[in-house]
Amino acid sequence: GPSTIRPIYDFAVQQGITFSASIHRLAEFADRIPAATLRTLQGLVTDTLAAAARHRQEEADADASANRTSGDLVATVRAVAEDEIAEEERRDAVVAKLEEIIVASGAIMVPDLLLSVAIGREALEPELDPDAVNILTMHKAKGLSADAVIIIAAEDEILPQGNAASAIADDRRLLYVSMTRARHELFVTYSGRRTGQQMHTGRNLGDPRRRLTQFLKNSPLRSENGETFIDTKVRADQKAT
Repeated sequence: GPSTIRPIYDFAVQQGITFSASIHRLAEFADRIPAATLRTLQGLVTDTLAAAARHRQEEADADASANRTSGDLVATVRAVAEDEIAEEERRDAVVAKLEEIIVASGAIMVPDLLLSVAIGREALEPELDPDAVNILTMHKAKGLSADAVIIIAAEDEILPQGNAASAIADDRRLLYVSMTRARHELFVTYSGRRTGQQMHTGRNLGDPRRRLTQFLKNSPLRSENGETFIDTKVRADQKAT
């Protein structure tokens, strides 16, 4: 109200500064503002400064990411391996394999590398066996088909992998291709929560919470608990036989 605004306005005029700038200098005229209102304003200033600091840090992180290359990530991997793996032969083998993944995936940051290791890449796919369950990435699904297809980890923190429009479009296409590989049955799974090492995959590192990918959030089909779904399906199959 006026009893709060007037002291701030008067101070701004006296100092020749803006109204918002005077709010950040409340301590210099705190005696002119009611105590309860002063505490509210001080809390607002603290929250605003904290938000600004977070924003600056995010911008700094983004700038650092933009200037990094795959070579920088390889150097980081080598440095960590030097500290963690004493046996030279084993260390060299681990670094070589990770470098292969970095080159194949184009990763430039540690989270990119972790995601690539978690979901694999085409170059690391095994040969397909027509008489067995095959595990492969979405990249290798093109041109293939199967009676039943199970898509795992369809979480928004993983799919899409990035926020760029081109990355989102590519991942949407990959998901579409993967879903249309099923001749008879299609299952899409995702986790609502990931813990342990899995908590450090995807875009929200360290946050265990997960949600269905944005590509499917408007689907007419509702999500079901995985264990309940399997139990129901098993009982139905048993009755059918």
